[in-house]
Amino acid sequence: EIIAAMASAPPPPPPPTTIGGTPAQGPQQQPQQQQQQQPQGQQSLNTALMHLALLSPMHHEDIHFAATQSDELLPTNPELPADLFTACLTTPIKVALRFWVIRNPRTTKVTVDMCDQVPGSVLERRTPIGELNWIFTSITDTIAWSTLPREQFRKLFRQDMAVATLYRNFMLADRVMRFYGVHPQVTPSMPPTHKHPLWDSLDLEIDMCLQQLPRMLKEMERKQQREERMARSRGRQQQQQQQRHPEANGASIPPPLPDFTAPLGTNLEIVGNFVSMSCRHGSRIGLGGAVESEDDEPDSDGDSDGGGAASPGGSETPLSSGYISSTYFSNQLYAFEVWLQHAATVVSQFVSDQGPDQTPRSLSTERPSNLDPPDELPAVLQVLLSQQFRLRALILLYRFMNLGPWAVDLAMAVGIYPYMTKLLASTTTEIREILILVWARLSAVDMALHPELMKRDGFDYFVAYLANNIQMQNEPVSEKVKLCDTVSAASAFTLAMLCRDNFDAQQSCFDERVLDYFLVYLQRPDNGTEERACLRTWILLCLAELWKAHPNAKWMAITYKLCVIASKKEELESQQRQRRNQQNQQANTPSFEELLASSAEDDSVDARNAQDLLIQMAFHRSPLVRASAIYAIGTLVSDLAQLGDDPGVLTIVGLVERQLYAVLLQAAGDGSPMVRREVVNVIGGCVLTSYMEQTVDAVARVVGEELRGEGGRVRVAAGDSPVDALLGQMYK
Repeated sequence: EIIAAMASAPPPPPPPTTIGGTPAQGPQQQPQQQQQQQPQGQQSLNTALMHLALLSPMHHEDIHFAATQSDELLPTNPELPADLFTACLTTPIKVALRFWVIRNPRTTKVTVDMCDQVPGSVLERRTPIGELNWIFTSITDTIAWSTLPREQFRKLFRQDMAVATLYRNFMLADRVMRFYGVHPQVTPSMPPTHKHPLWDSLDLEIDMCLQQLPRMLKEMERKQQREERMARSRGRQQQQQQQRHPEANGASIPPPLPDFTAPLGTNLEIVGNFVSMSCRHGSRIGLGGAVESEDDEPDSDGDSDGGGAASPGGSETPLSSGYISSTYFSNQLYAFEVWLQHAATVVSQFVSDQGPDQTPRSLSTERPSNLDPPDELPAVLQVLLSQQFRLRALILLYRFMNLGPWAVDLAMAVGIYPYMTKLLASTTTEIREILILVWARLSAVDMALHPELMKRDGFDYFVAYLANNIQMQNEPVSEKVKLCDTVSAASAFTLAMLCRDNFDAQQSCFDERVLDYFLVYLQRPDNGTEERACLRTWILLCLAELWKAHPNAKWMAITYKLCVIASKKEELESQQRQRRNQQNQQANTPSFEELLASSAEDDSVDARNAQDLLIQMAFHRSPLVRASAIYAIGTLVSDLAQLGDDPGVLTIVGLVERQLYAVLLQAAGDGSPMVRREVVNVIGGCVLTSYMEQTVDAVARVVGEELRGEGGRVRVAAGDSPVDALLGQMYK
């Protein structure tokens, strides 16, 4: 509506010019038609604006950027861009370089015009401009993180990439233009950040970059001169080749190899041509005459932007035209590590001051009042983009999340989820273990991550780790085996949290053969370590969540050995069919009944049913494992009658129930109160869900026999059922 109104309105009259502060007089006469059309256009425009102003706030969450206040003008400096505000929003790094040179004219040999010659691109973090842009993003995020409320930070800097970029650039514009007495405006507003101390860090990084600029420009000039000389040499060489071989029609002929047996003077020209041709094709002559490639080593993650900008530990590694990388991110990681040491001391002291009545879990849910959030957290997230620093950053993040759920909440508030989701698609093996441990912390605190993790098939990362490390269960005890057990337990914990009350996750894990892997894990020997006990605990809990209210998983669990035998039978039949097709002869295939009978006592079938493994785990040395086994038994025997009314199915179900209920009765006398509580929960749940009627009849019959044996009579009050009367008499 506004566009239509403005299109129908006549162009506004030119603003009156001033001469010596007095408005100059414009034309005295205007066409009559223009005077008649102007009120109509003005009326239409005001109506459209009125409709826009009356809209509900939910219909126009607009973002407005203004260069000045109503009574201010843009700064006029010949060394600055004509539209300084737009330049800050579109090219912040160039404006920051110019602003630093203008403020420090005597501290460097760099001029304002040389700022436009800094090599690189903002999309390539290995170049000077790209690294400065990376550092600028980290610093502005840190300033916003430490200044804005958490909800406003999430809305402005984490929901939309374009909005976050504009607000970062606006923070620079606010700092630069306030230096010239101009106050930019933005809606939604944010507190002033132009005096934040972290701007000094950006000035330091710009200073270190510009100190190298004269040397880089000289090296670039020498490189350009060498390329020009090589181009002229190639041109002369092609002319000579055309003169010597006119029949080649200008085709490129490679130079002849030098004859190393001839005198040196006769081969100087040939050697020079051969070396120039090799350099032109991006190769160099190695030892022994081998040709070695000079291609840059790609990022293992396939990042198109070049991975990290700095070298490990902040070492001075030339990146582009002799440029020495910055140590900013290495310093940020060191500062974060120092904060973690201080935080661990504060949290331990906070726990000890609360006394024995408070449990560590309840204390860890709240951050101590004398511990401020770390300012380095946004910088640590930016470091995750660098392959060189990624492992160190993940280790520090894991240590940070171990401080308690409040630390995980802070990590989620700063925006760690997109970074961690992207890392799940990485093929790098060095970060696999620590990445799984970090994800276990995230999934334990923030339940909202589970649906998103299922949408992106992130659970495949954890299943793949479990599948690839089964053989480690047979290895002797070592630090490597302990680490593998710890990470496998974290994977099982994450899958258990995903499967909890989520049928889609249960079905996905069932399709990915998680049940097979876990049953194989439980068959492996116990090495007596706490890490192996923790692994079995979470495997049992994950199995309990996997087959809970999942009939197909329950049936496969209680008949797992038969399923393995059937699978081997199908494999055997397939091999026999292939042999029959190749040899064109008949072969006798054993029937399924014969195979079952022969494999009933066959030790070569490395498979055991789930109920057999649960019975074994119910008498484990660790009370946590025993309690987890009892809980898994409860979810397995619950609703087993729903598997079907086939006589064969009922026979198997009845046998499994008798075995497991006998184990529950034995576990009722366990020395651990945690195990006994799980036994009561399982028996009570089965009574209430599956066998309520049978339980009441059995209790009534037993009470009746006892009363008849004592010669007593059961008095039934008005309104009471015989069962209630029997139970009441029993309690008396």
